[in-house]
Amino acid sequence: MASAAPQVGPPAVQWLYGHVVSVEQSGDGYLLRFDPAVLTSGITANAAAAAAEGTSCQPDQCRPVPNDNYTVDDGHDVLVYRLPADAHGTVLTNGASLSGQRIDGRTLASIVANGKAPGITLFEPLDSGMWLEVRIDTIQTFHQQYHP
Repeated sequence: MASAAPQVGPPAVQWLYGHVVSVEQSGDGYLLRFDPAVLTSGITANAAAAAAEGTSCQPDQCRPVPNDNYTVDDGHDVLVYRLPADAHGTVLTNGASLSGQRIDGRTLASIVANGKAPGITLFEPLDSGMWLEVRIDTIQTFHQQYHP
């Protein structure tokens, strides 16, 4: 039995966290502009927040950040990805019970353009951040990040 060839370079599929800047129609789908960031937790978050404030501390002794997460978003470079109209993901809805509602790329485009979509009430704005599963240049799925 032949063994699989070793992977060279990064995987074709990656998960990215950041903020959706815009979505515009392009053929049968959309082009999504995305400002990537790094969502950190634990001592990584504490040390990054301290460094951003100019505070010197040992990573395991830095002051804890609120809600145990801190977003590092220094560059604000915008990347463009294809968003198929039929790609699916979730946005946060339902207030106190907080659940994810499954939507498609068309609906995400409407939410980005208008701040809302028919039949959907977001628990918090998309500014909370989104996770994208991307294969090369095309979004496979997307999920809104909850921030308390």
